[in-house]
Amino acid sequence: MVINKDIASGIFFVLLSAGLLSLVPLQIEREATQGLTARSLPLFVLTLMLIFSLLFLIKSIIQQLHKKSNDAALTIEWLKELKVLGLFVLIVLYVSSLPFIGYLIASSIMSVLLLMYLKVKKKLYYAAAIGLVFIIYFAFTMLLNIQLP
Repeated sequence: MVINKDIASGIFFVLLSAGLLSLVPLQIEREATQGLTARSLPLFVLTLMLIFSLLFLIKSIIQQLHKKSNDAALTIEWLKELKVLGLFVLIVLYVSSLPFIGYLIASSIMSVLLLMYLKVKKKLYYAAAIGLVFIIYFAFTMLLNIQLP
């Protein structure tokens, strides 16, 4: 399948910004005061994102109409996309296992699985990843006095 990557990304960000813009009123309650509220900055940023995404989409469509070649075409390689899906599954498993087995065990296992998934061969990287998990745990629990799951 061949698609124009500029048009595809323009459509994606228009939909993303419109979706997030519609969620702001549901997530942040309206305050009785006038002027700047907790909604102001998210609404401003998402409105700018929507405007610039629409401008980018329009520019990409105009360029595509005037261009005969497929320079900006993107060929989707489904095997690579499946690898990304595998990473997504690992992240979902990690997040869902946190409440049950805790931060230390879940993060240590996730670090090792990610390095294995990326086919890292150096043992030092595995040790560094697990060590970093313990350093983060120590920093949060002992220094900041914040309990991790």
